[in-house]
Amino acid sequence: TRPWQHVLEPLVGYLMVAEDLFLSGYKNNDAWNFGPQSSDIRTVSEIAKLFASEWGVDNIIVEKNSKNYHEANALSLDSTKAITELSWQPIWDVEIAIKKTADWYKVFEKNENIVQKTNQQIQEYISSIKS
Repeated sequence: TRPWQHVLEPLVGYLMVAEDLFLSGYKNNDAWNFGPQSSDIRTVSEIAKLFASEWGVDNIIVEKNSKNYHEANALSLDSTKAITELSWQPIWDVEIAIKKTADWYKVFEKNENIVQKTNQQIQEYISSIKS
């Protein structure tokens, strides 16, 4: 399992850290984690299926890799510090994050206006914060 989230989630957190550094100096600004809610920690297979569904693909083929790479079975992040000290919190759940990511890649793949799509999603994210 992995802590899946949209790229805007930690980016907003890092901007909040930068603002805090600017306003109050070094203080307690050393290491920060910006992760999703524990309910959004999913397996790679689950994320692949969610993305495929958003992409419009009914089924996916999972190929097993014969190489044995050492990797943790479960990864997560403790965002308690960011939540308590910065009042940061994740806004988009994993389903929304995957939908937005698939939408962005559809525009990219069609060689359409990716800057416009990026700006639109940033505005949608900001509107979600205010809601």
